[in-house]
Amino acid sequence: MDPSIDYSALPLRDIHLPEPVSWWPPAPGWWVLLAFGLAVLVFALYRRHRERGRRAALAAIDRIVADLRAGADPAESLREMSIVLRRFAMSVAADGEARMVPGLVGRSWLEYLDRHGGGEAFRRGPGRLLADAPYRPGGVARDDALEAALVVSAFVRAAQLAPSRGSRVFAVALRGLVPHKAGG
Repeated sequence: MDPSIDYSALPLRDIHLPEPVSWWPPAPGWWVLLAFGLAVLVFALYRRHRERGRRAALAAIDRIVADLRAGADPAESLREMSIVLRRFAMSVAADGEARMVPGLVGRSWLEYLDRHGGGEAFRRGPGRLLADAPYRPGGVARDDALEAALVVSAFVRAAQLAPSRGSRVFAVALRGLVPHKAGG
């Protein structure tokens, strides 16, 4: 340093720092994370919306079972369970089958339930009470009605939901976009 120069008299400025980094607009990674989070939220809401029929059916069956345990008439409880099960089946069936379900009675109703996830619990098991109970001369035992309620509840829990109309339209649209191999 030169002692002949008075540095305090020079018009020097202190170190000039850049402006702090702004939080807006966010980096591209944050946009990707936001889009992923929104997609997860939309999917969760869609699933919850689709499962509302199952939740309502299970709540109705639980109410019927509680009434049955409290002393309600088993035949009346089975009739109510059959109504709940029929409404649930109409709500989860594919479009063509949903129109067919209200007309099913007796053995054809039980066969439909077995074909759609009941195994043989409705034709040969306790679920047959849904069709037989009104015609039994001695009535229905409370324990048998509770067994039928377990079968109905298991059916509702295991039932596969039919694809919604929107997802079918989307699948058809995608099918048109995917090239098919010639000859197989």
